[in-house]
Amino acid sequence: MAKLENRQRKTLTCTECKSQNYRTEKNKKMIKDIETEEITEDNAEEVKAQLEAIDEAKEKLSDEDVLAWANDNDYLRCKHILFLTKNDDGTDMTDEEKAEVRKEAETTLEELRALESDRETMMARFDELMAEADDPGMTNFPDGYIFTDDQMVQEFEDGARALADYEISDIVESSYGYHIILRLPLDPDGKTLSQDSGTGDYMTLRADAANELFNNMLIDWINNAEVEWKGDFGTMDYNELFEEPAAKSANVWMYVAIAALVVIVALAAVLLGRKKPAETEETETSETAEVTTDETEKAETVEKTETEDVPETETEKAATETEAPAEAEGETKTEEDE
Repeated sequence: MAKLENRQRKTLTCTECKSQNYRTEKNKKMIKDIETEEITEDNAEEVKAQLEAIDEAKEKLSDEDVLAWANDNDYLRCKHILFLTKNDDGTDMTDEEKAEVRKEAETTLEELRALESDRETMMARFDELMAEADDPGMTNFPDGYIFTDDQMVQEFEDGARALADYEISDIVESSYGYHIILRLPLDPDGKTLSQDSGTGDYMTLRADAANELFNNMLIDWINNAEVEWKGDFGTMDYNELFEEPAAKSANVWMYVAIAALVVIVALAAVLLGRKKPAETEETETSETAEVTTDETEKAETVEKTETEDVPETETEKAATETEAPAEAEGETKTEEDE
């Protein structure tokens, strides 16, 4: 089904390109892809029918068909001369400034009205004045705008729809400024406001018509298709188609769980590895403190011992010797008294 949808998308693109007689190498390659890609005995007839539909659409999409489609969808084409009433920063001009701009627009309109009897001269002068105007859209739409409902500001659309082909409007005021509008016949290969989703280029009226007409044809094929079931295709159990992918999905989740477990174990090992050196460092610090305490106690003991064992100084010795004769003399005197 996905492959069929892919071919359908390619067919739509090629229809658009062929309907405009675009013969670039890129478009030729796109058509060749449909002609050669994934063609088997089962889908050969289907691809052939699609290619025939492309050629049939190309042949049938004439200028008359494009214009009929455009009229049915309310398309119109026009050029305009814009007199901006906004400043460069996007703010509105003052009333006095707008009045000056309107005078300029009125002068231009009078000039064009004087040339209406000579259409070619009038249109040539209109193009000159349009090129001198302030419309930034003229860069992409030098030949005028092709649009339908709700694609332009309402005042502009209403002013354009009120005109016949080659007719010039009075001054039309919108939020952008003052417009002088010239309505023109539709051009099948003129640019519309639609853009190609791939390239961003503006589409032509023929391309817009081809897109919608082919889409409508494709929808009609789908709605009126006769479906015939072959073999076991209509009675197969679709749940069986998803059993293997489901098993694969379960295996994937199992591998994810194992990987997560491995990561957790690795993180735990790292954390334990960091904790163990910290404990070792704390133990070594404690032992160092105990050794330091023991050494301090030993030093104090040694100092005390050395203090007790220090020999008497000469002064102390002399004092001792002086005390000894005094004691002896005392003893002698005692004996004499007896």
